[in-house]
Amino acid sequence: MTHARLRRITTAVVALLAGAAPLLAANDYQIDLVIDPAKGTLHGTEKVTYRNETEAPLDTVFLEAPALPAAAGAAAAERWKILSLVDSKGGRAAPEWKPEEQAYAVRLPSPLGPGFKTVFTVEYERPIDTADMAPGYLDLNDRGASSWFPKFRAYRAGSLGSDDLKDVTVNVGAPPGWTVAGSGAAAPGKGGGRTTLTAKSTRNFALAAGEKLKPLRGSAGTIPVLVVAPEGKDAWSRQALAETTEAITFYQGFLGAFPPAQVTVLPAAPFQVKGESSSQVIYAPAGEAALRDAVALQAARLIWGWSVGDPSDATPFVSDGMSIWCQQNYLAKKNQTDLHTQYLRSGINDTYLAGVLRGVDTTLMRARADRSKGETGMDRAIAQAKAGAVMHMLGGILGEEKLQEVARGILKTTRQGFVTDRDFQKAAQAASTARLDGFFDQWLRTKDHLDYYMSRVRGAKAGEGYEARADVYKTGSAAMPVEVVATDLSGTKVRAIFPADRTSGEIVIPLKAPLASMALDPLQRLPLIARIGPAGRSDLAESLMVEGKLLRADEQIDQALGDDPDNPRAWFLKGRLLKERGDWSGALLAWDKVSRMQIPQDDPARIWSQLWTARVYDLQGKRTEAVSIYTALSSLPDARGSQAAAAAGAKAPFTDSWPPLVP
Repeated sequence: MTHARLRRITTAVVALLAGAAPLLAANDYQIDLVIDPAKGTLHGTEKVTYRNETEAPLDTVFLEAPALPAAAGAAAAERWKILSLVDSKGGRAAPEWKPEEQAYAVRLPSPLGPGFKTVFTVEYERPIDTADMAPGYLDLNDRGASSWFPKFRAYRAGSLGSDDLKDVTVNVGAPPGWTVAGSGAAAPGKGGGRTTLTAKSTRNFALAAGEKLKPLRGSAGTIPVLVVAPEGKDAWSRQALAETTEAITFYQGFLGAFPPAQVTVLPAAPFQVKGESSSQVIYAPAGEAALRDAVALQAARLIWGWSVGDPSDATPFVSDGMSIWCQQNYLAKKNQTDLHTQYLRSGINDTYLAGVLRGVDTTLMRARADRSKGETGMDRAIAQAKAGAVMHMLGGILGEEKLQEVARGILKTTRQGFVTDRDFQKAAQAASTARLDGFFDQWLRTKDHLDYYMSRVRGAKAGEGYEARADVYKTGSAAMPVEVVATDLSGTKVRAIFPADRTSGEIVIPLKAPLASMALDPLQRLPLIARIGPAGRSDLAESLMVEGKLLRADEQIDQALGDDPDNPRAWFLKGRLLKERGDWSGALLAWDKVSRMQIPQDDPARIWSQLWTARVYDLQGKRTEAVSIYTALSSLPDARGSQAAAAAGAKAPFTDSWPPLVP
């Protein structure tokens, strides 16, 4: 790409976004916090300089006080103690609890005009909850119910409120020997076991404190990086520091900027295998294998979820999509592969399409109230996977270089502001001649999905040349143009397009030599065309079996075996289906096939194939043979509960159940 062309594209993005002035922090919080583990309390005094950033005079502000997770059914007002609230004129305000808002309403002595400031001083106390305690330290991540200090807002919106950006200085008093870390950079404190942290223009402010925490410092260019972990985790700290500094360095070059002023890395909770984040803080998992993927994702989320964009569930496309797209670019470089292969290897498409096949509403742009109805962690994982896959699809349309330029343009012109999906669409449109209205409406505002397949590939003589023919079918609810490439025996490739307005039909490609091969979307420009892989289909089949939906489960298993005829897990599940249909002989043959595969002895599919062989022997009255297998399995590592199942089988013969049992 020429420098002149790059300048034209970047200028278009800059001109588009320059109309809105950068949104800088207008509110200042000065907090004096005392952590008292003996009493189990957090006691704070905070002085807040608050500016009205709305377009109308304010007569009421809200003091946010969310309930703690352990206080199910209890009002947040019963957990937070607002000991005093003094306004700018020295008067004591009387906060009124609003249960529907999980906040206190504070009436101002006189209306506050747009752009004008006022000052509040609030003294409060909040219990330390079990949800705040993580292994080895106290974790106050300041997201939702984990907030450790009250926040002032013009209205309780959850996003686009007037207190989303603030300067925070917190002076923390902790027990002797405790280490304190968090979103802010360390500053000179008052001494006497106190630590002062400061952060500018931040949305959240996470804190962590513990008695046996060790800091490890480094930097990624000019960005300080601090890793804090319990004693005995030195190897993890060194790896976390190396992975974090490398990821940040990559994003600085890839995006032209890395907005967070500093980064702190803390241990994540045991169940957070993908890590978590807050403003300027990464929560990294303990497992070394998952560390790189998690840090790569959360380092990108520090930009797109906490510095630019909105991390809320209501508007997830920019924060989730860009974070995952950046992560996949980084991992593709580390794994020395192309971006399309990296996406397919990551399982992002499998996660999304498994949700589609299960009927999950994958609409990305929904109201917060709609998204919260009956949503599970898996629903959010599917929504995140779709955002990442759709962002990659957009890169296929624009070109990955242009999408990179869009991201660079946004970071160059937008500092500490919200970039919504509409803003992002305008920036992408400015960098391309493609019309993107239909694309964004289709993929963000509906639950449509894309899937094609090709069959009956054939070649034939045609006049003085040759031609390639194939039938293309659209099986998803969405449509986009699909590239088809035919290669003749001379190695010449001929490209054709199957149009978006056709649901199915024959495609004909002229060739100069006989047909050698034909490929649907060979470069994986549209990642969702890569149909769900054997692992995803096996997961889905297992879930369907638990629900008793054996026909649909069998369909998924057959497709998994069609993609990978020697997949041990698919053959194990095939045996399970045959057993439930009464074909015990067929089931035993399927499991015997698994046991003869060249796979490790502790492979879960091998172990459970043997377990079910023993169970069928029990059903056939072959108790001696069954006990022999149960006993042999007891010496193997546990695989999804296999040791408990083997012990139970050795103790008493297996009896059938419904719905079917799966590991």
